[in-house]
Amino acid sequence: MKYRIDSGFLIFWFFYFLISLSFGRVTVAMVSSAELIYTSREIEVDNRKMVTKYAYDLLINDRSADYLSRIRIPYSGIDKLVSLEASLHTADGTLVRKLSRSEITSQHDISDYSLYEDQYVKKFTLRNSVYPYRIKWSYTIESSAFVNICNWIPVMMTEIPTRRATLTFIAPESYKVRIDSAGLLNCTYRKGKDYLIREYECSFTDNYKEEVFQANDTEHLPFVRIMPLLLHFETDGSAGNWKEFGIWIDNLNKGLDVLPQSEKDLIRALKSEGLAGEALIRKLYNYVQDRTRYVNVTLETGGFKPYPATYVSNNAYGDCKALSVYFKALLTEAGIPANYVLVKAGDQQKDINTSFVSNQFNHAIVLVPFEGDSIWLDCTSENPFGYTGTFIQGRHALVTGKEGGFLVRIPALTKDQVCMTRKGTIRLLANMPSLIDLKIETGGRQAEYLRSVNSNLDDAERVRVIEKIISIPSFMPDSITLIPIDRQYQKVSMNYKGTSNSLLKSFGNTLICHMIPVDLPNFESSGERMTSMKIPYPQNLSDSLWLTIPPGYKIEGLTKDKEIVSEFGSYQFSYSVSETGILFKRKFILNAGTVTRGNTLIFIHL
Repeated sequence: MKYRIDSGFLIFWFFYFLISLSFGRVTVAMVSSAELIYTSREIEVDNRKMVTKYAYDLLINDRSADYLSRIRIPYSGIDKLVSLEASLHTADGTLVRKLSRSEITSQHDISDYSLYEDQYVKKFTLRNSVYPYRIKWSYTIESSAFVNICNWIPVMMTEIPTRRATLTFIAPESYKVRIDSAGLLNCTYRKGKDYLIREYECSFTDNYKEEVFQANDTEHLPFVRIMPLLLHFETDGSAGNWKEFGIWIDNLNKGLDVLPQSEKDLIRALKSEGLAGEALIRKLYNYVQDRTRYVNVTLETGGFKPYPATYVSNNAYGDCKALSVYFKALLTEAGIPANYVLVKAGDQQKDINTSFVSNQFNHAIVLVPFEGDSIWLDCTSENPFGYTGTFIQGRHALVTGKEGGFLVRIPALTKDQVCMTRKGTIRLLANMPSLIDLKIETGGRQAEYLRSVNSNLDDAERVRVIEKIISIPSFMPDSITLIPIDRQYQKVSMNYKGTSNSLLKSFGNTLICHMIPVDLPNFESSGERMTSMKIPYPQNLSDSLWLTIPPGYKIEGLTKDKEIVSEFGSYQFSYSVSETGILFKRKFILNAGTVTRGNTLIFIHL
């Protein structure tokens, strides 16, 4: 597009958007800053007790990998860490020094949303000033109660090779387990006296950096997962199939849904006011959101069994499990059936292996089967009623109950739910910053983020965070107003005014204008991608921007409107021109889904 002013100056309107992703199995040559020379794990199960011995030998080649010298050893509160040894060595294995007990510290190891909060960590640092150097450490953990036996992935990071790794699993021949594995160099079974010994060996040398929207954590990685078929954790159960596993979860939660009389009186009062059905469910959900807060709680049984509803009622806080039990108890008291649900939550959608019955979950929510539809409610979130959110949407969940467990897929977010619309005016000025006056209405991840920002940050911090969402190059805000958030409305809106000196660039007698970009991650270049890509939910942007031309300027020519549509999404733009400006409209959609290696995803506009 060309714009000419009366004096003969030209403005070239330039907008460029390019994504090119080609998935081919290409091994990238990388110089490793560190190498895991050797790691081993030996697991022995007998008489409902599990002893696991770990050993590591890590080579650090240069200063950039010194952060790996900070070692963390996680374990559960019901586990017993019976030994810990570590030492520092030169590259050839010569001992430099041994770790002293005074160098070891202990603390809680609590994540933001883990299903297991009874976690601890031992920490120490062994570092040398001469490179390369090696760190060797080993430790033993005894477990008297466990659900999983192991999820063995002997890779510290995808950028760091593992030269040799071994896993040994020793158990009575009669001990029934389920095993899933991939990427092994060797697998042998041999019998001891009344024992079956399984030995696995592997390595990992195709090192690469973790990639944008990586579909699977274990793609290209060697792993072994072992799950017992009979469970002895608080109460006995079976993991023979999802139904039996769900029954065990339900039995674990039995007797936890007792409410104090004050809560029962509250529900009776609400029902006497005529509240019923969805209106009553919504009222109780908002009540839980307003009255309770989410905290991680240390539990005696390793974090798998929730605290009872009375605990949450009395203390007004709980973890995901306790809040879900509490909310389900409120619904039950109101005569509304509901289910306790387990899900593998997270910002990136890494789903479970549905064919491998095991505990692969890290979060608990509530499902209300209601009038032929289902309402999914996360009691730890600030999201609107019935909105699944990017944290749990679109993935498999285990619904539990007295009749057993079954897998269902949580509804995925729609394009409308995640849509961001930007409307307003950009006043282009020659030799001066552009003046920006826009309104954003957004859903999806950014709306969730803004809700959290609005609730938890002060005004100054809130403005700094919102500036990042605006994503205008060199944007300097004059005012940012977050429109009061309606808890029942999934979208969040804000108005902002400011300037940018990056939208117009002068080159002699030419001005080049760059349009506000589509904000997307920095994808790997073509040919370098090693893993499949999974877009967890759609990306949807709609712009309607009035661009005023500096006084005395005219439009000389204009690029034709364009539309590109493919199975991966669409991109379209159009212009409406007057003497004083241009109405620029743009719509970009990137569909949710998986792009496997061998396919190519291309969006291009010049």
